[in-house]
This record gives sequence, structure tokens and C-alpha cells, in this order.
Amino acid sequence: MVDKVTQQTNAKVNTSQFTGIGFVGIKKVEYFPRDGESVAFDDLMELLESRSYSNGLMLGFFSIKPFGIEKVEKVDSILALNEDSNEMMIKQGLKKAALFDFAEAESSGAGVLHLLIAADCIIHWDNEGSYIQPTQENSILLDLEDIIKEYPKSYDVVIYSEKDLSNFTYKKFEQKSVLDVPVRTNMWYNQPTFQQTYGNAILTAGLVTLALAYGALNWQKSTLEDASSQISDLKSRAVNERFYSDSSTELASLQKSLGYKEIVSLISKDISNSLSKSGFKLDKISFSKNNKTDSMMVTIQSKENVHSQFSVQEPLAQRVLDNSHTIKAIRKKTVNEPVFILEALIDLKEVKEKTRKLTNGGH
Repeated sequence: MVDKVTQQTNAKVNTSQFTGIGFVGIKKVEYFPRDGESVAFDDLMELLESRSYSNGLMLGFFSIKPFGIEKVEKVDSILALNEDSNEMMIKQGLKKAALFDFAEAESSGAGVLHLLIAADCIIHWDNEGSYIQPTQENSILLDLEDIIKEYPKSYDVVIYSEKDLSNFTYKKFEQKSVLDVPVRTNMWYNQPTFQQTYGNAILTAGLVTLALAYGALNWQKSTLEDASSQISDLKSRAVNERFYSDSSTELASLQKSLGYKEIVSLISKDISNSLSKSGFKLDKISFSKNNKTDSMMVTIQSKENVHSQFSVQEPLAQRVLDNSHTIKAIRKKTVNEPVFILEALIDLKEVKEKTRKLTNGGH
């Protein structure tokens, strides 16, 4: 019987919170964005230094197993790819990424073989362990066949790849996107502690509170350093009445209401956390309450010329919805300006009831 601690340790990670997934291979790195084609690099620093790819990056690697009593840090497996690069610079750059060690990958049940084709390697795992081997573009099909031959014919095969594998006929398989590769918390090498996560949530909630006060928030980056800098900047300004919006008046009115006073803070924290995890570049946020239906509409506007591509907008809207516990539905608002505007519906009665149940231990 699996205990609760093991279940939590092996909980599945919601990878939609990352803007893209990179994989460190043998001599190459490949980055898979949530929209568009993958990009290959010979040097990891190219990926880490590029602002186009590094924000919200999930980076997969395969750690080197130590020999005998030799002590090897997992991060050294990533450094081995870039022998000519400055080790300190790489380690500094890796702090921006969520690192996932696929040497810890395991299938949740027997009889299933998972294979991931990325960079210049094939990572494969079953219920007993995980393995890696190099591959080349002209030998991928042969390498896949060699790996699958080592397993019983009864095994189901799942291949995560963006490549055309229609010519692979050795065995029937299910193909999924690299972006759908399953990862669990035990694979997350630098997973934030509860204290760090809670601290970030409080900090982000503070940013949203300030946004309501001033009507707009220039929120370009989600790092603690940038956030702290912006908070200091906003605190140093004199309050100017013309920055107040109807939305902040509406929210203040809701907070005074006896019916929903206790959930206003919760909603603000939840939405701010959702936007941060989804990679949404926030410019303005406003709230309007419908007294007849006890619902709230939250209008979320991006910075200009950000998230402007149609192919980006639908997945981003879905991520905002998936990462929120209070948003019931979300839709894109059609505008003629180069901004991305989402309208999120919140059922105040539903949120209040959920909060009540959680407070009372689920009853």
C-alpha cells in the first residue's frame, strides 16, 4: 500500500506552468516552445542567455551515476556538456530554470515502455529504471528498434517526439508530443521549498494589490529581484487619484461586503499566482462585480506587443485557467490594439462554498 508521503513525493508536475521545455543531450541541447518549431543548440549558454527561451524554462537532463564512493552532484551532468564554458556562469544561468532529472524517471506501472527523443539522445524508462543512449538523425529508427527489442513483445510503447515516425513499423506505438512528457516531483532537482513557494505567492499578491491601487502594473519579469525592485519603486511614488480605476473601487466595495469579505484576498492571491505560473506579462487588471448573479468578471490585459500571436493566445488562456482555483471560465476579448485581453469569470458563491468546506475539513 502506497503511503501519503510517497504519493506526494511522486505527484505529477503540471508542466503547463513552464513556457517551454529544453533537454540536455550528449553534445546538444534542444528547446521545445509551446508554439512553433524546436530549436537546437551546441552550447547550453545560448539557451540560458536567450530571453526568448529562458523565461519559465523547464530543463530536462540525465544525471551521471557516481562510481564507487565518488561524489557527483547532479548538476555536474549538465556542466559536462559545456566543457569550454565558464562553470560559474552556467550554474548561475541554471538558477533560472526548473531542472528535471530523467535518471529518476519511472513508469507508474509494469508493461509500459516510455521513450523520449530529444537533442541527440533517446531517454527511455520503464517501471524499474531509466536509461539514455546517443542517437543521430539518420539512425533514430534503428536505435528505437534496438531498444524495443530488449523488452517483451507484450509491452506497450509510448514515444514522445515531434519527429515524423510514420516509417517506424517494427512495433505498434503511441506517439505523443514532447510537451506531454510525464514528470513527477521526485524528478524535480531544484524544486522550491514550501517556504519559497509561499513567499513568492505573498510577494505576487502584493504586486496585484499595488496594481489595483494604481490601476496598472508594469510587470515584466517574475524573478524576486525584479519584483522587489518594482515594489520599492511603487512604494516610493506619491498616490495620485487619477491612477485609481472603477475596478479598484468595485473590489474595495466587495471587500466591505459581509457576504464575500473573507474571499477577496484569496481571489487576488489565486489570480496573481495563476498569471505568474502561466507566464502572462501583466499590464492592467480590473474587477467588476455583477450583484444580480453574485459573479465577478476580471479583465486581464497584457503589455503591448506581447502574446500577440494567435497561436500563443489559446494555450496561454488555457494555462491561466488551469493554474487557477477560482476562475470558472475564461474567454479572449477581441480588440484592435496589439494587446491580449482575457475576461475571467469567477463565481463568488462557488468560491465561498469551497473555502467554507476547506475551512471545515471538507464538510
